[in-house]
Amino acid sequence: MSASPTPAESADHTTKQKSKSKDSAAHLIYMRYLQRNQPPRTAIEKFGSGYQDYLQAPLQPLTDNLESVTYEVFEKDPVKYDWYERAIEEALSDWASQKKPTSNLNGSVVIAVAGSGRGPLVTRALKASQTTGVAVEVWAVEKNPNAALNAYSGASTTFGYFSKGYHRYNCNRDSAWEFTHPLPASTLAIAEARRSGGVSGGGGGSMAGGDGANEHNTRYSRLNFVCKDRGVVNGIAGYFEAVLYDGGENGKVELSTRPDTIDAKSKDMISWFPIFFPLKVSCLCNIFDEFRLFQYLPSVQNPLYFPDDSELEISVWRQTDDRKVWYEWLVEAFVMVGPNKRMRLGMSEVGSSRKVGCLM
Repeated sequence: MSASPTPAESADHTTKQKSKSKDSAAHLIYMRYLQRNQPPRTAIEKFGSGYQDYLQAPLQPLTDNLESVTYEVFEKDPVKYDWYERAIEEALSDWASQKKPTSNLNGSVVIAVAGSGRGPLVTRALKASQTTGVAVEVWAVEKNPNAALNAYSGASTTFGYFSKGYHRYNCNRDSAWEFTHPLPASTLAIAEARRSGGVSGGGGGSMAGGDGANEHNTRYSRLNFVCKDRGVVNGIAGYFEAVLYDGGENGKVELSTRPDTIDAKSKDMISWFPIFFPLKVSCLCNIFDEFRLFQYLPSVQNPLYFPDDSELEISVWRQTDDRKVWYEWLVEAFVMVGPNKRMRLGMSEVGSSRKVGCLM
């Protein structure tokens, strides 16, 4: 058994131990070092600060006059209006080379900008005209006096409106529907006949409470996702994708916010945040896997659970009562119990945004 250290030896040992101990401020110093030397933020990170990963109520520019500063936020997008200008350039070039007729007696191409905001698209249309040498006449229509004050300042670089923002990765992706313009004359004729009660099933009114005149803008889609691994569904994410101009051999000019196509089609575009459709689940779900039987009785706050090798079926509707437009959605979970037979494990309640629908 060793002898106890002398007071001098004990003091010397304590001093050595203290010298080996960590500086209490080392962690803070290192964190500040990382902060000073972190790479510069991308355009999306700069713009999205305070917006991304936060639920936001969508703006309603058709019913509300947005402030001029709101347009200034929209106009910070570094990509979108470059793509609009490219699309207009290609369209004007094709118009001239293919000798398409114009509606103006002086031979210029009429470009109508419906909802011109502070004028960024007008500016890009005029620049495209200068680049291609094709004369244009631009008609700008904007009902908001807050935007009209700065409509021709020439400082604008973008145009558009945001929808709800939310998490946008680690999810299955597919297209729900597409909008085409102009609508076929037959579709518009049916809508007019329905409004006047002149078609079978019409009667001058719609099931949503309107007169049916806007029902040609309703949409419905049902999507199926085969899920190899089990998981939960908290909601549905929606993204935006559009073809601004199809140049044929010259390719398409496209905009996209889809995580899997944004880099190829419109990298670094920061307009149009994803929209999020939350789920409410209040049904009994019996989920079986190869190891055990799980029984869930979710409350309205809980997500929809699904097991390995299951199938999710998503139904989405775009509804209208001729005064406003809203969405409704439903998610169902199935498992195959035979070669051509499946069993429904559970389903969400029908979600609806009618109370906060966009007024027309």
